[in-house]
Amino acid sequence: MWEVPSSNLTTVHLGFTESAVQSFERVASSTWTTLVSIKKLVTAELSSKALSGPLSIADYSGKSAKHGLYTYLIMMAAISIAVGVFNLLPIPMLDGGHLLQYFIESIRNKDFTMSQQENFQYIGIATMTGIFVFAIINDINKYFSIF
Repeated sequence: MWEVPSSNLTTVHLGFTESAVQSFERVASSTWTTLVSIKKLVTAELSSKALSGPLSIADYSGKSAKHGLYTYLIMMAAISIAVGVFNLLPIPMLDGGHLLQYFIESIRNKDFTMSQQENFQYIGIATMTGIFVFAIINDINKYFSIF
Protein backbone atom coordinates (compact mmCIF):
# COMPACT_ATOMS: atom_id res chain seq x y z
CA MET A 1 0.00 0.00 0.00
CA TRP A 2 2.61 2.57 1.09
CA GLU A 3 5.66 0.82 -0.32
CA VAL A 4 8.49 3.20 -1.07
CA PRO A 5 11.68 1.31 -1.83
CA SER A 6 14.61 3.07 -0.19
CA SER A 7 16.56 3.01 -3.47
CA ASN A 8 13.97 5.39 -4.98
CA LEU A 9 14.29 7.99 -2.23
CA THR A 10 16.10 11.22 -2.85
CA THR A 11 16.80 14.03 -0.45
CA VAL A 12 15.27 17.36 -1.39
CA HIS A 13 16.05 20.52 0.56
CA LEU A 14 13.15 22.94 0.63
CA GLY A 15 12.82 26.34 2.16
CA PHE A 16 10.30 27.01 4.89
CA THR A 17 7.62 28.40 2.57
CA GLU A 18 7.88 25.62 -0.02
CA SER A 19 7.88 22.89 2.64
CA ALA A 20 4.80 24.46 4.27
CA VAL A 21 3.03 24.60 0.89
CA GLN A 22 3.88 20.98 0.08
CA SER A 23 2.79 19.86 3.55
CA PHE A 24 -0.54 21.61 3.13
CA GLU A 25 -1.01 20.07 -0.33
CA ARG A 26 -0.32 16.56 0.97
CA VAL A 27 -2.68 16.93 3.92
CA ALA A 28 -5.37 18.37 1.63
CA SER A 29 -4.91 15.51 -0.84
CA SER A 30 -5.11 12.88 1.91
CA THR A 31 -8.16 14.60 3.39
CA TRP A 32 -9.89 14.65 0.00
CA THR A 33 -9.06 10.98 -0.59
CA THR A 34 -10.54 10.11 2.81
CA LEU A 35 -13.73 12.07 2.07
CA VAL A 36 -14.11 10.42 -1.35
CA SER A 37 -13.58 6.98 0.23
CA ILE A 38 -16.24 7.65 2.87
CA LYS A 39 -18.65 8.82 0.16
CA LYS A 40 -17.94 5.68 -1.88
CA LEU A 41 -18.50 3.48 1.19
CA VAL A 42 -21.86 5.17 1.88
CA THR A 43 -22.98 4.94 -1.77
CA ALA A 44 -21.69 1.32 -2.07
CA GLU A 45 -19.27 2.26 -4.86
CA LEU A 46 -16.58 0.84 -2.58
CA SER A 47 -16.96 -2.55 -0.94
CA SER A 48 -17.78 -2.47 2.75
CA LYS A 49 -14.89 -4.91 3.14
CA ALA A 50 -12.60 -1.92 2.66
CA LEU A 51 -13.57 -0.74 6.14
CA SER A 52 -10.73 -1.81 8.41
CA GLY A 53 -10.36 -2.03 12.15
CA PRO A 54 -7.56 -2.31 14.70
CA LEU A 55 -6.18 -5.62 13.39
CA SER A 56 -5.67 -4.20 9.90
CA ILE A 57 -4.18 -1.01 11.29
CA ALA A 58 -1.69 -3.03 13.35
CA ASP A 59 -0.88 -5.24 10.36
CA TYR A 60 -0.34 -2.34 7.95
CA SER A 61 1.65 -0.45 10.59
CA GLY A 62 3.99 -3.39 10.99
CA LYS A 63 4.36 -3.82 7.24
CA SER A 64 5.03 -0.12 6.72
CA ALA A 65 7.62 -0.09 9.52
CA LYS A 66 9.55 -2.82 7.68
CA HIS A 67 9.93 -0.40 4.77
CA GLY A 68 11.52 2.24 6.94
CA LEU A 69 10.72 5.18 9.15
CA TYR A 70 9.55 7.39 6.28
CA THR A 71 6.94 4.88 5.12
CA TYR A 72 5.80 4.26 8.69
CA LEU A 73 5.37 7.99 9.38
CA ILE A 74 3.41 8.47 6.14
CA MET A 75 1.13 5.61 7.21
CA MET A 76 0.62 7.13 10.68
CA ALA A 77 -0.10 10.54 9.13
CA ALA A 78 -2.70 9.00 6.79
CA ILE A 79 -4.39 7.27 9.73
CA SER A 80 -4.39 10.49 11.75
CA ILE A 81 -5.94 12.43 8.89
CA ALA A 82 -8.58 9.74 8.35
CA VAL A 83 -9.49 9.77 12.06
CA GLY A 84 -9.68 13.56 12.01
CA VAL A 85 -11.95 13.59 8.96
CA PHE A 86 -14.13 10.84 10.43
CA ASN A 87 -14.44 12.84 13.67
CA LEU A 88 -15.93 15.74 11.70
CA LEU A 89 -18.74 13.63 10.22
CA PRO A 90 -22.18 14.81 11.38
CA ILE A 91 -22.71 11.82 13.66
CA PRO A 92 -24.01 12.60 17.15
CA MET A 93 -21.29 12.06 19.75
CA LEU A 94 -18.51 13.11 17.34
CA ASP A 95 -17.31 16.68 16.96
CA GLY A 96 -19.11 16.97 13.62
CA GLY A 97 -22.34 15.96 15.35
CA HIS A 98 -21.84 18.68 17.94
CA LEU A 99 -21.16 21.24 15.21
CA LEU A 100 -24.36 20.17 13.44
CA GLN A 101 -26.28 20.43 16.71
CA TYR A 102 -24.96 23.97 17.32
CA PHE A 103 -25.82 24.94 13.75
CA ILE A 104 -29.39 23.65 14.07
CA GLU A 105 -29.79 25.36 17.44
CA SER A 106 -28.60 28.66 15.97
CA ILE A 107 -31.13 28.40 13.13
CA ARG A 108 -33.94 27.45 15.52
CA ASN A 109 -32.74 30.10 17.97
CA LYS A 110 -33.46 27.55 20.68
CA ASP A 111 -31.36 24.91 22.47
CA PHE A 112 -32.27 21.25 22.37
CA THR A 113 -33.64 19.88 25.63
CA MET A 114 -31.48 17.61 27.75
CA SER A 115 -33.72 14.68 26.77
CA GLN A 116 -33.25 15.45 23.05
CA GLN A 117 -29.48 15.71 23.52
CA GLU A 118 -29.43 12.37 25.32
CA ASN A 119 -31.38 10.77 22.47
CA PHE A 120 -28.91 12.19 19.94
CA GLN A 121 -26.05 10.75 21.99
CA TYR A 122 -27.72 7.32 22.06
CA ILE A 123 -28.06 7.47 18.27
CA GLY A 124 -24.38 8.39 18.01
CA ILE A 125 -23.30 5.60 20.35
CA ALA A 126 -25.36 3.06 18.40
CA THR A 127 -23.97 4.31 15.08
CA MET A 128 -20.37 4.27 16.25
CA THR A 129 -20.75 0.87 17.93
CA GLY A 130 -22.19 -0.51 14.69
CA ILE A 131 -19.31 0.89 12.64
CA PHE A 132 -16.70 -0.44 15.08
CA VAL A 133 -18.28 -3.89 15.29
CA PHE A 134 -18.53 -4.04 11.49
CA ALA A 135 -14.86 -3.04 11.10
CA ILE A 136 -13.73 -5.61 13.66
CA ILE A 137 -15.81 -8.33 11.98
CA ASN A 138 -14.17 -7.38 8.66
CA ASP A 139 -10.76 -7.72 10.30
CA ILE A 140 -11.57 -11.06 11.90
CA ASN A 141 -12.89 -12.36 8.59
CA LYS A 142 -9.84 -11.03 6.72
CA TYR A 143 -7.28 -12.59 9.04
CA PHE A 144 -9.08 -15.65 10.38
CA SER A 145 -11.86 -16.38 7.82
CA ILE A 146 -14.42 -17.10 10.53
CA PHE A 147 -17.47 -15.37 9.02
